[in-house]
Amino acid sequence: MNTTTLSVLLPVHNDQQTLPAALKSVLKSLDIKPEVVVIDDGSTDGSGGIADTFTDRDDRIRVIHTKHKGLISALNTGIQEARGEWILRMDADDIAHPSRNQAYRQFIADNPDIDVIGSLIRYSPRRRLKNGLIAYEQWVNAICTHQEMTRDIFVECPIPHPTLAYRRKDAINAGGYCDNGMPEDYDLVLRLWEKGKKMGRIPKLLLFWRDHPNRLSRTDPRYRLDRFMALKVTVLKRTLLKNRDAVVSAAGPVGKAFARELMAQGIQIVAFLEVDPDKIGNQVYGLPVLPVEKAQELKGPLILHAVGQKGGREQGRNLYLSWGLNEGRDFICVS
Repeated sequence: MNTTTLSVLLPVHNDQQTLPAALKSVLKSLDIKPEVVVIDDGSTDGSGGIADTFTDRDDRIRVIHTKHKGLISALNTGIQEARGEWILRMDADDIAHPSRNQAYRQFIADNPDIDVIGSLIRYSPRRRLKNGLIAYEQWVNAICTHQEMTRDIFVECPIPHPTLAYRRKDAINAGGYCDNGMPEDYDLVLRLWEKGKKMGRIPKLLLFWRDHPNRLSRTDPRYRLDRFMALKVTVLKRTLLKNRDAVVSAAGPVGKAFARELMAQGIQIVAFLEVDPDKIGNQVYGLPVLPVEKAQELKGPLILHAVGQKGGREQGRNLYLSWGLNEGRDFICVS
């Protein structure tokens, strides 16, 4: 029998409307050797009391009350307090599938080489969803292997935070969650990637992700698009772009925004590449816009393929691969 211990880490701050349903779903998903660590981050709306009532009824839940210091502090407190070998994230406004805990433990047992794990997701309520969220849901659910997730790791965070599981010791060794003004979940995933940790996804729908106007991702400035881009460039600068120049493939809005962040962080850009004949031969930010075919002649710079329109990423990837360029060494896709 698989006896891997999982600690479900659930931070709470003023979530009294959704917390009961979230905790009930977590309890239904627990099987052997369970633990739910609820970090009440100084709630003022009764969330802490709600969590305490669950503890009184079920000793599988531990509630730790702290002063309000924010999500990152709550997450790091949870990592330190957890007793399990693995941490499995959960948010106070989401719903866990009844088989979630068992599915994670079984996946860990069957894949001992995997260090960072996610699952399939489904946003709810569906009637309010916008196209961007639906596209992200489809993208996340379509990439399940380590190769696919690391290939696209600078496109978006390949593992949504409330589905994320990792070894407790790996998170501690990576420095835990960092308060650096950028998305803390993506930042941790990228640092685990930097340390060579292998990623995988359970091909099952195990989390129902609630969308609402008060989500931190909608209200906190560290989740703005420019903060995501700053994080990607920060990590690229110390990894794939270390001691290396860049070439930006596509001079559209995404490519220009990425170029501005590259320059802001002191990374040298050699040129832009384009397929649009109206742009070829011009200059962007004082840099030449070259025909995309010039990619075959480049030696040294890393090509950052930054296309926003639907299908553009796949078209560019297929083109570069057809010329014998290696993804991850000669070019990567970004957004």
